[in-house]
Amino acid sequence: MEFPREYFEDEVREGFYVSSMMKCFWAAQLEVLEEVDRVCRKHGIRWFADCGTLLGAVRHGGYIPWDDDLDICMLRDDYMKFAEIAPKELPEGYIVATFDGEREFWNLLMRVVRGDRIDFTPEVLRKYHGCPYVVGIDIFPIDYVCPDPVKEEERRKLVGAIFSTGNLLDCEVPPSKKEMEELIREIERLTGKRVDRKGDIKLQLYRIADSYASMYGPEGCSEVVLMPYWVMYENHKYKLDWFKTAIDIPFETTTLKAPAMYDAVLRVEYGDYMRIVKGGGTHDYPAYGLQEDIVLKELGKIPYKYSYNKDDLKEVERGMANREREQALDFATVMKSVSGKLELLISAGEGQTAVDLLTQCQEGAINTGGAIERVKGEGFICVKYLEEFCEAIYLVNEAVFAGDRETASAGIKLMLEKITEFEESVKKDLHNKKEAVFLPYKASMWDSLESVWLKYRDDPEWDTYVIPIPYYDKNPDGTVREEHYEADQYPEDVPVIHYEQYNFEARHPEEIYIHNPYDECNYVTTVHPFFYSKNLKKFTDKLIYIPYFVLDEIDPDDFRAVKTMEHFVTVPGVIHADEVRVQSEAMKKAYVENLCEFAGEDTREIWEKKIIGSGSPKFDSLMRRKAQGVELPEEWEKLILKPDGSRKKVVLYNTSVSALLEHNAAMTEKIKRVFEVFKENREEVTLLWRPHPLIKATISSMRPELWNDYEKLVEEYKKSGLGIYDDSPDLDRAIAASDAYYGDPSSVVTLCRRCGIPVMIQNPDC
Repeated sequence: MEFPREYFEDEVREGFYVSSMMKCFWAAQLEVLEEVDRVCRKHGIRWFADCGTLLGAVRHGGYIPWDDDLDICMLRDDYMKFAEIAPKELPEGYIVATFDGEREFWNLLMRVVRGDRIDFTPEVLRKYHGCPYVVGIDIFPIDYVCPDPVKEEERRKLVGAIFSTGNLLDCEVPPSKKEMEELIREIERLTGKRVDRKGDIKLQLYRIADSYASMYGPEGCSEVVLMPYWVMYENHKYKLDWFKTAIDIPFETTTLKAPAMYDAVLRVEYGDYMRIVKGGGTHDYPAYGLQEDIVLKELGKIPYKYSYNKDDLKEVERGMANREREQALDFATVMKSVSGKLELLISAGEGQTAVDLLTQCQEGAINTGGAIERVKGEGFICVKYLEEFCEAIYLVNEAVFAGDRETASAGIKLMLEKITEFEESVKKDLHNKKEAVFLPYKASMWDSLESVWLKYRDDPEWDTYVIPIPYYDKNPDGTVREEHYEADQYPEDVPVIHYEQYNFEARHPEEIYIHNPYDECNYVTTVHPFFYSKNLKKFTDKLIYIPYFVLDEIDPDDFRAVKTMEHFVTVPGVIHADEVRVQSEAMKKAYVENLCEFAGEDTREIWEKKIIGSGSPKFDSLMRRKAQGVELPEEWEKLILKPDGSRKKVVLYNTSVSALLEHNAAMTEKIKRVFEVFKENREEVTLLWRPHPLIKATISSMRPELWNDYEKLVEEYKKSGLGIYDDSPDLDRAIAASDAYYGDPSSVVTLCRRCGIPVMIQNPDC
């Protein structure tokens, strides 16, 4: 299965941070599913995405960002056929786990797993996109419901009782032998099946429960259930007709099979399934967390994670800034006093002593000029006076050897003249401003530093330097591949310099800003090692890390939610930085709690001082673009400007995939009504329609009958000249150009509200 390189990079989805390892884990699961699908296609077995996987496909076009497992289901007939065929058809190393074959797998479902151990071998890492962990998918059987509701209720309760009895054996305080015997006898009475007390009682009970779960066939049945949920919660019951046809539905970079009536299925499982509720999974996040613990225990560290070392919190020996202006002025003062000494030495016939002093003057001039050029660049204006000063030294030196006192005296006067000119140039041209250096690695993330840079750029006491740094793709074994250097992709008003042209050791800037915190601890990319935070902090008075992303706010008292932040909080940049600026006080508290859990409660004071809840520069950047205006395409300007040159109001109209999927034709009718309203008011208002970028792929696949109408609607809108159609990736431009928001609930709403843009949510029924 192919994935683009960018797929495996860290990403923020729906305000949730998805790590690169989670992307690798997702991709590995899809590799397993591809093998399952291959077997199913070969043998005519139908399968369907289910539960969170189906919900993710419909609502997100892929995994639910805060989910990490893959669920499919099969009608019981196909399930049994797959269980028989799969062990012989799946690749070597695959395991088909059921309670009847794997002693540690006690579930009334099947799990197809790649491997039975954590595997960092190159072959596995290449095949499974860098994921070393045991990874698999769950397959639920869809069981048929008895047409007689009374009998079905008896069956449901009986399966639940048997299942629960088996699980009692693993309780911390299991029932007494007498109590267990009474329960088993009751099951034997109800089922007519005997349980061998000398055998594996739990396994026998599971077999009985499974036999009752699968006791009905499709004949005469009109309903089906996911038995574990049906037994425990009396839900997940569907119409059999909903699973008669499978359709392909977009999912990440591929497609999954979904029941054609997936809307009905999801409503049974989740009710209002388009309403986003974060969390609530059935296991801790991430799913491979326990395997990480094993790796840590066996290897002493997790290869792609930062290993905490309390010494990293100690103050490092930092260099000192080369205060070249003061040094240059000190040198000039000394050289002015030397002229008188040279005159006396030559008059006294101490020629060799005079030559030695001239040599020292020349060496001092060369060192001073070199120090200035290292900081200010070759050919800096005041250095030319030092060069002329050295030429005068040569003249004096030659005159001393020739015994020409008159020429030597003239040369000494010339030395004094040039060192005076040098001193004046230093005072005029060599300013001792403080320096702030910004080290972005991706041009697309510049907005996380831009507003801070603008503040320093406009401060006369500071010099600013934007120095894009190279980054590299990594192989699963940690070696690097392609280099990426994006210095040519920054806005025209942002002057950038090459990273080799700035001498960090000599210049020792007061502040360095970074937005990549990982150092070597990222699985798919890395910046150049020189720019690791643990190295940079040696060359500055203050290293400041600003996250390049903005997340939905998190409840710092929600331990599980805080734990999901670990992979971007417990990283070298946070540990080594002198200051970390996060988006809010609530986020600061979440950072602090996570770091205390990671490094120990005794470090709390460190994090309380270091983490600053100052707000995100990303919001500042967007608000600046909003306040200053942005350069708009000519065709946009024509639609926005009135005949008298004044501007119309611009309404950002945002339509989502989920609204179209949920409301179908009613949503296209709603869009038409919106167009009519704006058509009537086009003299005063311009509509800026920005549909979700996944609409085409999703609707054309899942709602082909709806897609034709929608596509026609788009074409008519474009031809009408009613408003702007924006399908570009530049969301900030659209927000900056707009005076109000109207449309579906979306993460765009948060950004608009931050910019003070009025927000109105549309109702498809109105």
